[in-house]
Amino acid sequence: MKNSLRFPKTIACLIGAMALFETARAATVTLPSDAAAPPGSASNPGFLVRSVQAPPDAIVANNILRAVKQLNGTLTDADGAPVPNEAIAGPNIDGSYNVDLINFEKDGAEITVLDDQGAELAYFFPVPFPGIPGAGAHADNFAVEVIAYLELTAGTHTFGISAGADRTDVNDDDAYQVFVGPNCRDYFALKVAEFQRIAQGFVADQHIENQWTVQAPVTGIYPFRLVYWQTGHGANLQWYSITPDTQERLLVNDSADPRAIKAYRATSVSRANSPYVAEVSPLPGSSGNSAASPIEALLFDGQSNVNTNAIKLFLNSGAAAPFSLSKNGNRTALQYQPNASRTDPNNLIRLEYADATGANYTNTWQFTIEVSGAPSSQVTGHWDFDQGDLRATVGKALEYLDGPAGLTAAGTKFGATGEGDFAEIPLIDGSPAKIMYVPGDLSRKIGYLMDHGIAPNGGGTKVNQYTLIMDVLLGTTGPGAAAMLQISSVANTDDGDLFWQGNNFGQGTGGYNGTGAFTPGEWHRVCAAYDQAAKPPVVTKFVDGIKQDDWTANQGLDNPRRALQAKAVLFADGDQDERREWWVNCVQIREGKMSDAEMEALGGPTAAGIPLPQPPVTPPTLVITRSATQVTITWPAAAAGFVLESSPALPATAWTPVPGVTGNSATVSATSETQFYRLKK
Repeated sequence: MKNSLRFPKTIACLIGAMALFETARAATVTLPSDAAAPPGSASNPGFLVRSVQAPPDAIVANNILRAVKQLNGTLTDADGAPVPNEAIAGPNIDGSYNVDLINFEKDGAEITVLDDQGAELAYFFPVPFPGIPGAGAHADNFAVEVIAYLELTAGTHTFGISAGADRTDVNDDDAYQVFVGPNCRDYFALKVAEFQRIAQGFVADQHIENQWTVQAPVTGIYPFRLVYWQTGHGANLQWYSITPDTQERLLVNDSADPRAIKAYRATSVSRANSPYVAEVSPLPGSSGNSAASPIEALLFDGQSNVNTNAIKLFLNSGAAAPFSLSKNGNRTALQYQPNASRTDPNNLIRLEYADATGANYTNTWQFTIEVSGAPSSQVTGHWDFDQGDLRATVGKALEYLDGPAGLTAAGTKFGATGEGDFAEIPLIDGSPAKIMYVPGDLSRKIGYLMDHGIAPNGGGTKVNQYTLIMDVLLGTTGPGAAAMLQISSVANTDDGDLFWQGNNFGQGTGGYNGTGAFTPGEWHRVCAAYDQAAKPPVVTKFVDGIKQDDWTANQGLDNPRRALQAKAVLFADGDQDERREWWVNCVQIREGKMSDAEMEALGGPTAAGIPLPQPPVTPPTLVITRSATQVTITWPAAAAGFVLESSPALPATAWTPVPGVTGNSATVSATSETQFYRLKK
C-alpha cells in the first residue's frame, strides 16, 4: 500500500523531542564488515515475510526462544508434543510471502504511534499480517520472520520500529529482535536491536516506537532478519527509517518516496544463502546449566545442503564424540551427551560443518555448568554505602542513572542513622548504621544503575534465576506505590517492575500477595528470589525472614518484566508517578534463587547489613608425635589465629589453653592421664 504514513500537523516539535530522548537511550551498533555484499548484488525489491501461529488454547512463552523455535518448527508443549502451525502459508517454497512494506496490524486498522508521554508521533494505514488469522480464525500466538537485504550507504542510519504494548499489569507486550550477519538467519548473527518498552503504565492497546541506529562500515547490501512475536491483545509491526534533519518516518522500501531505504528479497551472494545454525543448547554465555544436559545444535540447509559427513564437534578443544545426527527434510539435528561428572564449570564448544559445495563454516560458544559442591547462589553484587558513596564491596559500583551531575546525585545523601540529616532515622536493631538516602522526586531521571555481573541462566537469553535482597526503610508519605526495581528498560522509559504497595511488594495483578509486614517508617529486610525457569515460574518473597508468597502470576522464561538484562535500575520508575523516599542500609544480588530456608535464616535487618556467605572452612588437622616422655602437637602453618586447648574428659566441663605454644606447635609432658586437645578460633 502506497502513501501508508502521514503525520499530524502539530507533531513536528514532538518528533524532535522524541528523537533527542531516543538517541540518548540507544547506542549505535556497527554492522559486521563481513556482512556487507557489493552494491548491485541484491534483486527483487521488497521483503520475505513468513508467519507461524499456535492454536488459541496453546500456552506459549512471550520470548525470543519461543519465536525462534516456532519459526523453526521445533516448538513443543509442556508434554513434549509439537505445537501445530495454523498460519496460512505463503506461495514461496518456504511458506513466505513477497511483501513491499513492513506495515502490519492484526485487523488492518489504522494506528497512531505514541512516544512515552502519550504524544502522537505518526499515523499508519496498515494491512493484516500475512497468513494471520490462520486456520483457527484468531489473531493470537503468532511469530513473524522478516528477511531483507538493505541497500545502505557508508555511515549511520537510524531506524524505527513500532510494536504493540498494553497495560503494565497485563504483562503482554509484543516484542522483536533484529539481526545482521553474512547469513542473517544464522543463530550467531549480530543482534542490532530489540524491543524496549517505553509505554504508559495503564493504557491499553498502545503503539510505541523504538529507535535504533546502525553504522554501516562500507556502502553495500546488508542482510537483515527481524523476528517479531505476539501472544494476545493488540499486534502491530512497522519498520521505517528516520531522516536526521526533519525526523520524518519513511517506511523502508516505500517506492513512492525516493528517500526511502531500499530493500530486496534476494541476493546472489553465496554466504547469505548458505546452510546455517538455527538453534543451539545450552545457550551461549549462559550459566548454571546442568552438567547432564546434552549439547545440541540444529542446522538448516541453504541453497546447498549440509554435508553431514563433515560435521565435527569439540568440547574444550577435545573432540566431542560420538554424537548423534538426525536428518529431517532440510534440518539436521546434532546431539552430544558429555560426561556429567566433569568438574570444570567452563565449557567451550566449537562446531565445524561444510556444505555440498565444500564451503566450510565454524561457530564457537561458551557456557558454564553447575559442578558438585558449588553453592546454590553466589553473591555478584553487594553495596553497603559504608564509604559514603556508590562503591561495591562485591562486584561493580552502582552508577547514578542520570550521571554524576544529575538529579539523582544531587538528591542522594550518605550518613549515619541518628546523626545530621539522618537524626530522625531510627537505628537498625538498636545499633547505628551508615546508610544512603534515595530522593523521592517523581522523576524518571532518578535511579541507580546496577551492573549485576550475572550471566544469562535458566535456559533463556537473560538472567532468569537470581535473588535481590535489600535492607531498607520506606518513607511514610507519598504515592500509594514506590518503585524498587526497574528491569525492562535500562533507560527507565517505562513503568518499574517491582514496587512496594499496600505494605506488600510485587507488580501487576496477583503480584502483591503477602502478610502486610512491609510497613513504611521501619527498617525491613526484603528478599525476592526469582526462578523464571521453574514449573511454574515463580518469585518467592520474604520480609524479615518470614515468607510472604510464591508469586507465580505474570511470570515466564525471559519475561521482560522479570528476567534481567546486563543491567537493571534500583528505585526507578519510568512512569515517574510511583516513587517515595527510601533510606537504604544494604543491597545485595545473588546469582541463583535462594532457598526458603536460606532466606528465612537471613532474618530481619541488622546494622551490619546483609551477611555475605562465608566459604566452608576446612578445620586444620592436629598432628601428634611422641618422643620419650614428651608429646609434640602441631597444626598447619596456614591455619592462623587458632588457640590450642585441652580437657581431661569428654564431654568437657571446661577447656584450658595449653601453655608454651610457639607458632603452630606445643610440646607437653606425656603422662598416664588421658588428655583431649582441640583448636579453637
